[in-house]
Amino acid sequence: MGKRIAFYEMKNGQSLKETFVENYSSFKDWTLNQNKDSIEKYDEQIISYGIEKFLESNNELDLLKPEQKLLDELLTEFLLVYCDYGKGSGLVKLIGPLISTYNYEKSFKIIARQKNKTLSDIWNILKVGRSLRNDNDFTVIDGIEYFKYE
Repeated sequence: MGKRIAFYEMKNGQSLKETFVENYSSFKDWTLNQNKDSIEKYDEQIISYGIEKFLESNNELDLLKPEQKLLDELLTEFLLVYCDYGKGSGLVKLIGPLISTYNYEKSFKIIARQKNKTLSDIWNILKVGRSLRNDNDFTVIDGIEYFKYE
């Protein structure tokens, strides 16, 4: 299957940042409950220790509080678990098919040869994504590295 690029749209018309902050409490409670149930039933933790400790000790989401890697990991859990098949499944809409990065390889090479920093920076948003906190590259987490959001 390989790596895929996914495009998401918030169904409520808000930005991803606004949706994440607004739904953090529900996301936190649902995620911690799912993790607790998994430990009790299967003796298996389904979220990282870092996420678990952050959720347990933060009733509100301050986007400046966690390190960028942890924030990106929280966003991954929010989109790919909570919003995909969890309690937040009505919050986001996957736009179009997931596109294999293989389809973009030729374009990536052409852009790199142009030596145009602005064009490369814009194209890089599609290629590696960007963090929710700032315009830094999205942190690679377990091979997931492609996020593009509006």
